Amino acid sequence: MVARELEIRVLGELAVVRGSRPFALPASKKTRALLGYLAIGGRPVLRERLCELLWDGPDDPRAALRWSLHKLRPLVDDDEVTRLEAYREHVTFRRARLLDLLEKRKRRRAMHSISKMVLTTAAICVAASLALADPVAHTVTAPDAVKWGDAPPTLVKGAKLAVLYGDPSKDGLFIIRLKMPAGYKIAPHWHPTDENVTVISGSFAIGMGDTFDGGAAKSMPAGTFFSMPAKMHHFAWATKETIVEVSAMGPFVLNYVNPKDDPSASR
Repeated sequence: MVARELEIRVLGELAVVRGSRPFALPASKKTRALLGYLAIGGRPVLRERLCELLWDGPDDPRAALRWSLHKLRPLVDDDEVTRLEAYREHVTFRRARLLDLLEKRKRRRAMHSISKMVLTTAAICVAASLALADPVAHTVTAPDAVKWGDAPPTLVKGAKLAVLYGDPSKDGLFIIRLKMPAGYKIAPHWHPTDENVTVISGSFAIGMGDTFDGGAAKSMPAGTFFSMPAKMHHFAWATKETIVEVSAMGPFVLNYVNPKDDPSASR
């Protein structure tokens, strides 16, 4: 089954449209505001932050958030595509492309096979009151502006690390990039939180288990994304010079299955 085209319109009345067919929206104004906020933001948002913005009154704001997410899923998800992803600590709305309403007709043919969401200047205005309440500033980091430093001592020497968002040493969402030379290995380990990884360049191989086994790992080219649940034992290496981007909830902790593999113990 092919994922159906999705449009989110906020020019006039808020509307969710699939293949020219409008869908009925939840009656709750806060649920509608949640949809606009997540779609426009396009990045993970802490559940705690959403509760502060929209449900500071109810006795159980997290329950109110869960109810709203339940109401929104049938509107935005398909059998083949899950756009609204809710994790224990944060919520993400994945979108393929943001299109201005005025450009929609010009790009319709080129975007026919892509799941689309139409957001106009009016859409941004609708969510402005929520966005203004968020103290996090808009951040853009060009490739040549990434600031690399030595990776932490829990990783074998030779890798470089750059922090793009947040602080890996503190609670909350962080995004980092790790640059590794060809042949760089990371021994079997695990993390206390979910780990989301995108291969930016090169080739990154990953395997599961308590023992490093190159034959059991799968090499992933640039553009590959994978998500590792908390406490899953895994190992990895760069088959050539590679950069990966990692997003997770801090603080960042790397626990080696075999304590002898921890390079920080000998430094």
